[in-house]
Parts: sequence; structure tokens; C-alpha cells
Amino acid sequence: KIIFRARGIIFGKIERSSAPPATSFILNINKISGNYMEDAGANTKKIKVAIVRGDNLQEQEAKLWENLGQKFEVEAFCGTKNVFSLDNIDLKINRLPASSDNFFTKNFFKYFFGQYKRMFGLEKKLASFDIAHGGEAYNYYTLQCIRAKKLNQKLKVVVSAVDNAFGR
Repeated sequence: KIIFRARGIIFGKIERSSAPPATSFILNINKISGNYMEDAGANTKKIKVAIVRGDNLQEQEAKLWENLGQKFEVEAFCGTKNVFSLDNIDLKINRLPASSDNFFTKNFFKYFFGQYKRMFGLEKKLASFDIAHGGEAYNYYTLQCIRAKKLNQKLKVVVSAVDNAFGR
């Protein structure tokens, strides 16, 4: 059993499963700091997770977050003009005006200020969340997630960077 610790806080433990491959692991979250969970059975407050995707919120990725469990409350943030259809997503979706909503504002903020995919009002919306998950480091909304820590010191920011190295 391996127990994860950061600054003296027990986050969870990994147990090796009984499946044939020796590399398979199961993550059990037993205790998270604060007043969220005392043990695996008692739940005093749900952990609020914000999925921030600008204008790229997709149904395929949202399906992963929908099945996260009863211990988490997940909300998605996207622009008012999302590129993909949001009809089959069961998450609560917050649409914010974004610089990528029209051609003029997209290029204005991108070339004059270096703000690619800025979401207006995102920092204030993230003030009540525990975790903010941004996508890719080059989007301005990822920097906005980090700047939201000024309003909420307990906010944890996670950024996923996906790269395909095929053909390089």
C-alpha cells in the first residue's frame, strides 16, 4: 500500500489489484483535508470541481466527469458559442462570454493582448470551487484559473496537456 502525502495531508492510497497485470492499480481516496470527508463512508461536504474548457467542451470528455461519484459536484465552464454540441452532457454547464465568441474580439484580444480564449468573469465564478481543471497551458482561461486563487486561497488548479508525438 502506498499513501500519498503532501504537506502532512493524507490524500489517498493506491492498492495493487488482484488482476493479472502487475501494473494495474486502484486508487482509493480515504481522507481529504478540510471538512470534506472524514472517512470513505461519511461525506459532510461535496468537493466542487470546475471543468474549464473555453469553447472546446466536448461530450466525450464530459462523460468521464459525469461518472466521478457522489463525493464530487462537477460543473463545466465554456464560452457562449461552444464549437461542439452540448445536448447530451448531464453536467451543469455555465456559459460565459469569451473572446473567441466572434471573429473581431478573438483576434483583438489574441493579437493586441496575447489573451487567447479569455473567458470574461471566470475568476469570480471560480471563487466558490475547490478544484479547477483547465485544458492546455497555452489558453488564457488556464491563467485565469490560477488568478482565481487570489479570490479563493484553497482553490487547487490542475491543467491537462495532451500531446501526440506520432510522426515527430
